[in-house]
Amino acid sequence: MAKIIVAQGMCAPIRPQVLTALQPYGFKPLHVESYAQSEDGRRARDGALVIGNDRPQCNVAEITVSDAAARWCEYVLLRSHKFQLMSKPLDPRNELWASKWNTLPRAWKQAGCSTQAPALQRQRQPQRTRRTKRQQDSGGILDTLARLLR
Repeated sequence: MAKIIVAQGMCAPIRPQVLTALQPYGFKPLHVESYAQSEDGRRARDGALVIGNDRPQCNVAEITVSDAAARWCEYVLLRSHKFQLMSKPLDPRNELWASKWNTLPRAWKQAGCSTQAPALQRQRQPQRTRRTKRQQDSGGILDTLARLLR
């Protein structure tokens, strides 16, 4: 299991924002531990706003995911542009790639077995019409000339 640590200012609780960012991608197993942290590194759990006489400087979340999903999880968190990475980057290229986008990537979803593909609709071909002998004879330039000469 890999651990990713991200931080955010004190504007809102971090745990719901992390879960909202990661939920469409189906990271399993996923464990998020969040706390407030003061400037000297002391922690206050359960959203406590005061640590002694100090006010916390940021909200911190420690996200634990499987090793196979860790790099993708880190990239999604960085691409959301809501969090600052505090742990050592699992893939240093993630920060560069994430800085190129202003939105989260589209979530890949697999349709279940009960989902049916839409039925194909056939295009109707126009009906053929038979040309009569008279229509065939009166169709070309030679026929027109022959009628004029008669």
